Amino acid sequence: MAEDDAMTRDRAEMVREIVDDLKIRARVCGLKRLARETSALYENLVAHGVPDAIVTSYFAVGLMRERLDEQRRGRSG
Repeated sequence: MAEDDAMTRDRAEMVREIVDDLKIRARVCGLKRLARETSALYENLVAHGVPDAIVTSYFAVGLMRERLDEQRRGRSG
């Protein structure tokens, strides 16, 4: 019995590790996609004559809004 319980705990730990790894990989993929999309948007705006300073300010304002929204929801970090 104790051996079966230990095997079950080991398997549960393995599953948790796999799930955690998958979550990390999903976040990395999401961040890579966001980086590509942000880069493409930046390049497109600059290519269409929007000054670099304005594009940079646009992204900075977006980040500030996200942080404020997180703080309002109580998840500041």
